[in-house]
Amino acid sequence: MSSVAQDSGPASRPRVLFFSHSAGFRHEVVTRPMPDRLSMAEEAAIGAYSSRYALTATQDVAAIAPEKLAGYAAVVFYTTGELPVPPEHRDALLAYVRRGGGFVGIHPATDTFYKYPAWADFLGGWFDGHPWHEKAGVQVVRRDHPAAQGLDPRFEIVDEIYQFRSYRPEPLHVVLKLDPTSVEIGKGKRQDREYALAWAKPYGRGRVFYTALGHRPEVWRDARFLQHLGGGLDWAAGKVAWTPTPPADAEPFPTGASPASPFSFHAELRALDEASTAAVVFGPGLKVRAADVGRAARAALAEGEPVPTSVRLDVRVTPAADGAKASLLVWIDGAPAALSDGASVDEDPATGLRLIVPEAFVGAYVVKRR
Repeated sequence: MSSVAQDSGPASRPRVLFFSHSAGFRHEVVTRPMPDRLSMAEEAAIGAYSSRYALTATQDVAAIAPEKLAGYAAVVFYTTGELPVPPEHRDALLAYVRRGGGFVGIHPATDTFYKYPAWADFLGGWFDGHPWHEKAGVQVVRRDHPAAQGLDPRFEIVDEIYQFRSYRPEPLHVVLKLDPTSVEIGKGKRQDREYALAWAKPYGRGRVFYTALGHRPEVWRDARFLQHLGGGLDWAAGKVAWTPTPPADAEPFPTGASPASPFSFHAELRALDEASTAAVVFGPGLKVRAADVGRAARAALAEGEPVPTSVRLDVRVTPAADGAKASLLVWIDGAPAALSDGASVDEDPATGLRLIVPEAFVGAYVVKRR
């Protein structure tokens, strides 16, 4: 069992758990020289953030217990492999975040819980190799996010650069990404050459932040990285508010008028609470409550089962028959979804269910057309 260390800073600060357990590859920065001495990463985190957080550093999996999580504003993972955490404690961690807690994953947190399918959805993806370990250019995508404050629009860093599987950019707010011109980009697997390095995402009423940086010891001595990580922690812990703005390539959603031609985009089914209630989100700010979310989603949302953060939707927008409003054909895992709460649904013999968007949704946008 690993010892627990708490900083001795000012009282009355929000509590943060820094958990670094290696069930797979053990990184140098979280290797303790002796059981009663902290690792480099633990010392760096306590040194950088103790003025605003009461940080508890541990490598003991017993810390991931429901009754212990409730007292923390955020939980930080620097972990690898199939952690020896009971299944009910894994579920409790996700439930803690859904209820409003914060989670920060650092570097190999995506190299964790491969046998727990909910993990990739919760965190944003799984590790799928590190094609680059060199000086790389990093581009700031969301300059308004707390994790980007103080960073140059583009900077260089020497670190191990990850790629991911089960990664979908649409539900995430990418904060940092790899500059594809700075490395031999063909070593990676993505056709679009887009490699996110840090992102933020809501999870129920909570917040999840992940950064892929943090492999090398010198990175933990880099003030830019500590500021970046601290900003992500501030947001995840609820200390600093952040409301995402539309990305530069967002396009207005054609509410109030029928589109000239059909187009499609991805949306998501997002859990609102721990009951079987969900909302369909067509870009930030545009929601309708789901009355029937199709067989696959209904099974996932059944009472007693963990509520997923999101289910992939494929949405097709078509001209409405009356030419007055846009209509949406919504399919979840191949099944048409009937939606309500301010939107009318019609049966279309040729295409299935049709959702008519109400005028109240003027001003919404979609992230990407395809």
